[in-house]
Amino acid sequence: MGGANLEGANLCDAYHYILNSNFIRSSRFSATATDPWSILRRKYTGPAMLWTVLALIATCVPYVAKVLYWSAINGLQASFGAQFVCGVSECTDYTVFQLIFGFDKGIAYSLIPVTLVVYNAIRGFLTWKVAPIRDEEERSGYSPSWNGKRFWHGYRPLYRLHIVVRVLFWLAMAVFVFNAWYWLSQSVSVPAG
Repeated sequence: MGGANLEGANLCDAYHYILNSNFIRSSRFSATATDPWSILRRKYTGPAMLWTVLALIATCVPYVAKVLYWSAINGLQASFGAQFVCGVSECTDYTVFQLIFGFDKGIAYSLIPVTLVVYNAIRGFLTWKVAPIRDEEERSGYSPSWNGKRFWHGYRPLYRLHIVVRVLFWLAMAVFVFNAWYWLSQSVSVPAG
């Protein structure tokens, strides 16, 4: 539908269309429209921007908690003059970066947090790119172009990144559940009584 005038059109029951520089002022779309532009608008602007921030926080909390935990243990043991700083006779030093990204567990384990960082970075990039395009659409009444003169013009590459994010989302959720289970199942010694 490239360049078509859709002013006032009812597209609530339409499917398999791609908006491409269309005049869409006063057009009606379904709240669950499945065209690529509607999906990008719905997922990466408005309240979804808050979910992006919350997902990033939920992703980072277990890794930051791990660093804080070991830093606190080391600090307490050092302040009491403990012979074994990390709780055993032989310790390995890691940077905070290495701990956050799981390099203390091995390269395979570190792929999980790296993947989560990539997921959140792509999601943040999409939010950063889609929001001004949506603003321009609302002011002008024209939908953005699907394709451009270069492969990175138009919203087609943004939609392709969205497909990658959809796959990474399920991995991120699985990792979050695993980390939550791991931290919630840790035993903590408290005084009896």
